[in-house]
Amino acid sequence: MVRRFLLTLWNTYAFFVTYANIEGWRPSPSAAPVAERPPLDRWLLSELNVLVERVDRELADFNATGAGRSIATFVDRLSNWYVRRSRRRFWEGDQAAFATLYETLVTLTKLWHPTRPS
Repeated sequence: MVRRFLLTLWNTYAFFVTYANIEGWRPSPSAAPVAERPPLDRWLLSELNVLVERVDRELADFNATGAGRSIATFVDRLSNWYVRRSRRRFWEGDQAAFATLYETLVTLTKLWHPTRPS
């Protein structure tokens, strides 16, 4: 659990913070609309929306284990698909990449909170 989920999530967060700070990036309500973002960003946000629905449904059914597994699977995809394929965009300071990863990390943190260990 620690290596596969927590360290992966932490490394993704650390990657984001490192490059966002280098670029001086700050969250902005004027970020590019989702429809105008690259396909990989739209894919990630679509997967995030599916995750929100799935976790809401699983928690409503008192299935915290299922919700946690869904979140862990998503974190793996976030790290191994989105971040790995978008590295160059972060290195180049792509604002849409920052906005997408920020939105994803914030939403993921809110989703994970009810199932996280105390």
